[in-house]
Amino acid sequence: PSVQRALTSRRSRERVLRAGARPAFYDLGVHKTTGRTGLLVCGAIRERRVALVGDVGVVGAVGQGALDQHAAALVAEIPNGLVAIGKKLRDLAPVLAKPLPKRADDVDELANAVHAVGRRRRSPRAVAS
Repeated sequence: PSVQRALTSRRSRERVLRAGARPAFYDLGVHKTTGRTGLLVCGAIRERRVALVGDVGVVGAVGQGALDQHAAALVAEIPNGLVAIGKKLRDLAPVLAKPLPKRADDVDELANAVHAVGRRRRSPRAVAS
């Protein structure tokens, strides 16, 4: 995997990730939230890429540049494992909370589930919580 990654341009890996993330955004219904505030976190761990695909409400509130910066921060945590990635992802909450505050009538419209696509090459390590 590291040889393949070294032989593939960063731009090409990013393009492949985004090409996979866009259909998932619609297939998972992320675009159907009230206020168009859905956010898809799409990660390709082996390729060391992360894309944050925000609906128009998210991109309008924080900008794609801010999402890309947070995606880069998530990528930097990949060598540290999934727990570290999760902690870094949590740092995005306050960034979104200020321009997109929770309304009194808000309901959680998405499942907040992890959807794994592709083959797992090895069994996951146990994580203590």
